[in-house]
Amino acid sequence: QSMAKLGGALWSSMTDTVTGGLASQFRGSGFFKGFVAQLDGIRHGRPKGEMAEISFLTGEGFDGLIGHIVSPAAAVDGPVGRLSKMQETFFRWNGLSWWTDIQRASAGRTIAAEMGMRAKTAYADLPANYRHVLGLHSITEAKWEAIRKAEFREVNGTSYVTPDRIRALPDEALAGLGKNPEAARHDLEMSVLKFFADETSYGVVETDARSRRTTTWGTRPGTL
Repeated sequence: QSMAKLGGALWSSMTDTVTGGLASQFRGSGFFKGFVAQLDGIRHGRPKGEMAEISFLTGEGFDGLIGHIVSPAAAVDGPVGRLSKMQETFFRWNGLSWWTDIQRASAGRTIAAEMGMRAKTAYADLPANYRHVLGLHSITEAKWEAIRKAEFREVNGTSYVTPDRIRALPDEALAGLGKNPEAARHDLEMSVLKFFADETSYGVVETDARSRRTTTWGTRPGTL
């Protein structure tokens, strides 16, 4: 049933580039910029070199590859296991795994570069849209000022905010967060990771646990 309904999902997913543009517009960076970034990601395919490392650090772009690695090690001696392996192979062959990986990787890099560009600006001077989005992810003015003190990764003249650089912040950069440095550093790193994860999911829509619970009313499989 899953393969039948998602067999042509690659074609219906073509609108992901538009969704990425709309998410970019909501963050205040404009539709066209986000749309072109998604198209550029498709042109380059799966990330390589430093781009792959940035995608990895933002936690995006490797779901299909991970599934391919994990599948042979899973129990496939029963009907359910065999169907699961067939399904993973099917989605790899029909291009959906590849498409989703490059779309999410591209969206993650765009969001990281966007934050790197915005980090040159004090919180009070940020565009209202971007401040609003930061607030949705509980990134306060104090957290933003701490993020700005990180040494960003530079690739081809573009600054990328990545969680590893947040983890490397010195204690004095976290003084405004009102916690002990270790707790503040961890909290800030998690805030940045959640920002990337949620904003990527808005740009490349995928069902999450909350959506599944909402559509099934929290009932268990087999419930009438």
